[in-house]
Amino acid sequence: MNPAFLLVLDEGPNGFPAEAARVELESLCRTAGLQAADGQFLRVREPNPSTYLGSGRVAEFAGRVKDSGSKTAVLNVDLSAVQQRNLEEAWGIPVLDRTSLILRIFSFHAKSAEGKLQVELARENYRLSRLTGRGTALSRLGGGIGTRGPGEMKLEEERRHIRESIRRLDERIGKLKKQRQRTRELRRSRGLPEVALVGYTNAGKSSILNVLCGRPAARVADQLFATVDPTSRRLHLGQNRFAVITDTVGFVHNLPHTLVAAFHATLEGLSEARLLLLILDGGSPLLFEHYRTTCQVMSEVKADRQPALLVVNKIDQLDGPDRERLTRKLPEARLVSARTGEGIPGLREDIFQRLWTP
Repeated sequence: MNPAFLLVLDEGPNGFPAEAARVELESLCRTAGLQAADGQFLRVREPNPSTYLGSGRVAEFAGRVKDSGSKTAVLNVDLSAVQQRNLEEAWGIPVLDRTSLILRIFSFHAKSAEGKLQVELARENYRLSRLTGRGTALSRLGGGIGTRGPGEMKLEEERRHIRESIRRLDERIGKLKKQRQRTRELRRSRGLPEVALVGYTNAGKSSILNVLCGRPAARVADQLFATVDPTSRRLHLGQNRFAVITDTVGFVHNLPHTLVAAFHATLEGLSEARLLLLILDGGSPLLFEHYRTTCQVMSEVKADRQPALLVVNKIDQLDGPDRERLTRKLPEARLVSARTGEGIPGLREDIFQRLWTP
């Protein structure tokens, strides 16, 4: 794996725990084919517009980057194009911010036509945002007073090209959206309600889908964002009742807005599902932080008012006292284990009751 130097922003006592942010960033890096060679926590009160970090920190980390033998630097924050370029010049290696790292992962995992289109849309929107601030530098390439230099003209041409690409991608995704809507309407006419799985990445949504359907229907991997493409399967709930269950892309702390916007066409389907299964990782010490993140993203895509069933997965990792504490804090949750099958029959019954009991 490509060795990487990690810089983890410490959000303070009221933010996402710093150690958890480090573990998550390391996991994202592994999924993206990078291995942490060294790392550092940092607290930034006010980002420097040129380098995000102060000049002293930039110089300090330049030495550590060199000593660690890292080929890439990764930050768990978003950088402007100017900040990224200046850090790369100071450290002599490529620098990835949070959005570019997650985009890299998405590009690895997107297999369907729709998934690839949405990743490409996210990439183009990201590129467009990076052009802001380059005009001053490019305009120095030439031009007199009151004229537009070749740098500025090149910038405008690049903007037009990216916007045209975004327009074409939006059109293609729009056509797929209409196809999905027709499919939903057909399912409704046949009495097939839709159930959607949502939750933090790597909470076990695909495993839940597979065990409910009784056969491998979705790819399962111990990675963040293993599922990018939406996967739908028919779910038999007994008494000659069927539903369609759909797995969706997972969420993550501070999911970049660019990615939320690009996947909005898929995620907005959550607001049309008859029932949401909100999946949490019972073995994670950050279960409640993940719960808050999931609720936040659901609110962004206007799915926070949909009927939802809270499901805590991976309870095979919990002992008796931990289960009791979890039950006291989340009395409405159904505790299950996709690995052992514990709680799955009760979950099926819950889904049935929610869909067909008046």
